[in-house]
Amino acid sequence: MSEHPPPLPAAETALPPPPSLTTPPQIVPESNPSLSVLLSFPVLLRHETSVVAPNPHSVSAWRSYVGAADDVLSGLDEAVTSVRSAHCRRAASADPAAPMPRRDRRAVRDALERSHGGDGGGHGVRFGSYPELVRGREALRRARSDICERALAVLPGSYVLWRMHLSFRCRMVGWDDVRGVPTGDRLDGDDVDGDGADGDGADGAEEADGADGGVEDGDALASVPPYRLRSVRRERRRLRALMSAYARSLVRMNKYPRIWISYARAHAALLPERISASRRIYDGALAALPATQHHLVWPDYLAWAERVGTAAGCPETALRVGRRYCTFDPGHREALSNFCAGAGRYAEAAELLAKILDDDLTGGGEGGFVSPLGSTRHQVWERLCDLAAGHPSECRRVVPFEAMVRAAIGGGAADADGKSEGKKKEKAKFGEVAGTLWCKLAAFHVRAGEFEAARSVYEEALEGADTVRDFSLVYDGYTKFEEGVVASLVENMGDDYNNEDMENDGANPAVSARPDVAELLGTEAAPSSADRADAATPRGAVELAMARAEYLLARRPLLLSSVLLRQNPHDVGEWLRRADLFGKMEESEGGGPAGSARALAEATRAVDARKAVNGRPSSLWARLAEIYEEGGDAEGARGVFTRVCDDGEYEFRGPDDLAVVWTAWAEMELRLEDWEAALGVARRAIATPRDHEHFGQQRAGGNKFRGGKAQSSLYRSLRLWNLYLDLEESLGGIPNTKAAYTRCIELGVATPQIILNSASFLKDQKFFEESFSAYEKGLGLFPFPQPHAAPIWTAYLEAFEERYGGSKMERSRELYERCLEGCPAKNTADYYLKYARLEEKYGLAKRALAVYERAALAVPQDQKLKAYQLYVAKARLSFGLTKTRPIYEAAIAALNDADAAKMCIQFSEMEVVLGEIERARKVLEYGSQMADPRRDTAYWKHWHEFEVAQGNEESFREMLRIKRSVQASFSTVNYNAAEMSGEAKPLTDAEALAMLSEREGVSSGPAVGAAPAFVTGTKRRAEDSIEELEMRTARLRQAARGGEGEDDGEIELEDEEEGEAGGGAAPEDTVKTMSYVATKAAPAAVSGVAMKVVPAAVFGGLSAASEGDGKMSTLEKLKAAAAAASSNQ
Repeated sequence: MSEHPPPLPAAETALPPPPSLTTPPQIVPESNPSLSVLLSFPVLLRHETSVVAPNPHSVSAWRSYVGAADDVLSGLDEAVTSVRSAHCRRAASADPAAPMPRRDRRAVRDALERSHGGDGGGHGVRFGSYPELVRGREALRRARSDICERALAVLPGSYVLWRMHLSFRCRMVGWDDVRGVPTGDRLDGDDVDGDGADGDGADGAEEADGADGGVEDGDALASVPPYRLRSVRRERRRLRALMSAYARSLVRMNKYPRIWISYARAHAALLPERISASRRIYDGALAALPATQHHLVWPDYLAWAERVGTAAGCPETALRVGRRYCTFDPGHREALSNFCAGAGRYAEAAELLAKILDDDLTGGGEGGFVSPLGSTRHQVWERLCDLAAGHPSECRRVVPFEAMVRAAIGGGAADADGKSEGKKKEKAKFGEVAGTLWCKLAAFHVRAGEFEAARSVYEEALEGADTVRDFSLVYDGYTKFEEGVVASLVENMGDDYNNEDMENDGANPAVSARPDVAELLGTEAAPSSADRADAATPRGAVELAMARAEYLLARRPLLLSSVLLRQNPHDVGEWLRRADLFGKMEESEGGGPAGSARALAEATRAVDARKAVNGRPSSLWARLAEIYEEGGDAEGARGVFTRVCDDGEYEFRGPDDLAVVWTAWAEMELRLEDWEAALGVARRAIATPRDHEHFGQQRAGGNKFRGGKAQSSLYRSLRLWNLYLDLEESLGGIPNTKAAYTRCIELGVATPQIILNSASFLKDQKFFEESFSAYEKGLGLFPFPQPHAAPIWTAYLEAFEERYGGSKMERSRELYERCLEGCPAKNTADYYLKYARLEEKYGLAKRALAVYERAALAVPQDQKLKAYQLYVAKARLSFGLTKTRPIYEAAIAALNDADAAKMCIQFSEMEVVLGEIERARKVLEYGSQMADPRRDTAYWKHWHEFEVAQGNEESFREMLRIKRSVQASFSTVNYNAAEMSGEAKPLTDAEALAMLSEREGVSSGPAVGAAPAFVTGTKRRAEDSIEELEMRTARLRQAARGGEGEDDGEIELEDEEEGEAGGGAAPEDTVKTMSYVATKAAPAAVSGVAMKVVPAAVFGGLSAASEGDGKMSTLEKLKAAAAAASSNQ
């Protein structure tokens, strides 16, 4: 600190004497002032005597000596810090004149006591006041420096002693020599005497030695305030002493990089204005140290150079240092290029980036470019392009930018030094950014004012773009460039019209003021031309620029088509669209029919049939011939077809593609109404190889025809045969047409339609037997079970019947039998119907019914019901209703349950018509086992209506009982199915009856024996079930009548409606209960009949209550009758 605290009061400075010495030692004045200081400290005096006298060449002794001095200095520094803190707190208090607090006074005494050595240090010096403490510390500092100087004078090659000395000197100026940063706490002294007695004798000695410390006073102190002058001088002396110590240490320590680095860091940080001196220190380090240790120096050197180049404004120094380091580490060139670009050295930055790219291209190896800054090779290219495009005038002198870009894109030729392989690699690496590179190259020429060169680059880029992305980038840049040119010319033209002097002058101000515009318009090249003269005017220049922009916009679809075709030249659809684009253009622009023809001719050469996509190559040839035809050049169109069809100029992938071209040729001849030529083309197209007109004109060294496999297999093309047969049938004679059909069938290329067409043609020409032969050949090609045989058989049978009718029945029957013999079951219905109609029309009814019977047995299950219904209808018409009973019985046995139930309804209706009511009821009883009441409600509704119309109370009860039994049977079947699926436990008969009784709300009573038999719902147990039901029905009737006499047969329909309460019965099952009119009180006993109690579940809903409270229901009457009969027995 420059100012010391005020002296302590007398009361506070009175300290007890040190324990070891009562009076301070007498200092003997000698030639060296430091020696007198050492004599004042017994601790240091002991080291002096133990080191100097016995062993002055011991490094460890000198180290301990210096360490003891550092310990004493540490104690003194701590004491000074404590005293300063106490005074600072006192000065900052509310009343600075107040006495110091007791805590601070105690701290001051403790600090002074420790400075005396009271903590056991035992240096034995007593400082009575703060100024004495500060002066003693400063004297000890100078003594400590003298100790190191003496040690280094004896041992100049000791690295440890030099490090201790330099570290102390660095702390004196507030510098951390280990980390290379300022510490912020200089070892400043206080001018306690006020007489400037803070000089450093050792520093003065070092200055006398003449060492170059790098610090010059000169006039630098002229601007320093007086109150800071002494402090600044002291700092400069210490800096000179530090630099002198470093310089003297390097005399012996010049092979230690640590000292060099510490020296350079300290000099650069403490003396930043001495740039040259710092550079010489770094250069000296690089010169003195071996190359294997240069990597320790270069990082600090580069960091310092960058600071100097940016902050100090000396970029040249930084550039020179960077260039030197690039010779040591070429990887630094990227960082150096960035610095050059920031410093405005664009040419050098571009040159460095070009060297990076060139070295990686020629010697990068498989590993490729690796940037120390983490940049990719594409990013390096982008920087180079940005530099060159932004500063073309500076970069073009050192970098062949255009050649490099073309090499990277792959558009330039191989260099003379044989780098073609490298160019290929470059193209492979930068193919995805080719559009960006083209735009940068064009911007390079635009910035240089070379507008025509920029246009050439844009045009070349548009013609060479391989992707739509690159095309979009280049096209957008080209459009903006042309728009910018137009806007600039319009602006200049407006300025020119506002300037009257320029208008009267007659010159073109836009061209004279803008040489780049003159170059753009080309006025300098041919000023005497009429067009150039018009373009030289401002209006002409604007019109020319606008015409260029409009032409560019008009060419966009065509340019985009070129890009797509470069991506895939085998895209047939794109070639056709390109031809249409040329057709929409003007002939003056290279379009029209001629342009379309050129595009299609190019397409035929570029498209490979094996790689063609988005269409067939044959469409290209057909479209090319069509263009000639539309232009009125029929011979040109024939020439196109001849090249591809006869000469085999193009090799198609398959015969169908070649057939398309032949077909297009024949269709063109038809449009030209040259019928004979069209027929001749069709005949030549389907000629077999042995009859081919080009037979023998094989390719050299092979047996293939011109046109390849497609040409040799063309005679089997279905497309050509259809065309040929149509033409022969329309234009040729009957013999030729017959021969054509015969040949087509013999070759095996005929389709069912061709067979039908052949037979139809022969039929129309009255060749009936030949038409039948055509059918037979077709059936030989397409027999059953092929699906194509059905239409042939249908047409064959219809044609034969139409021709002969019933005159050749045996032959007709033979044809039908042949057809039905191999016909699949799903197709037999139609043929059986045709066969039966034939027999009905021309044969016997018995034979017709036999055919219907065969049809009913042969058709699939889903068609059997209709077949039997038709069979029944035909039998009824032919032989009456009575002859249909066997048919019904056979139908019920053959059909499934659902269809059999329907057939039972029809059977019962037939019996009703005949008056056979009982037979009808038996049929319904038989069919009931196949109709679930919950699903087949129509069946039970029909039976209900039948009983209402034809039955009585007994039959109605029987119907209801059977319905309940059937419903329970189907319920049991469902439960068993649920058991099989693991969903529920099956129910026994007793459990089923109990469930039904509970559901209907009646009591089943005591069970006597087994429950009445349930029908199983299947036809196979129908006989037993019906017999058992009849027996039980008779017993119930006898028990119900009891001792009554014969009934008068009257029945009464009661108004009460009793619904069926059993599981899910339909509403229509609810009927009016029919009951007999009771005329006698009690029934009589029936002899010879054993009676049993009937479970209530059998009667179902008949147990409902009657209308009146005192009137018994029918169910109760039946129960009472049964109970009475049992008791009588």
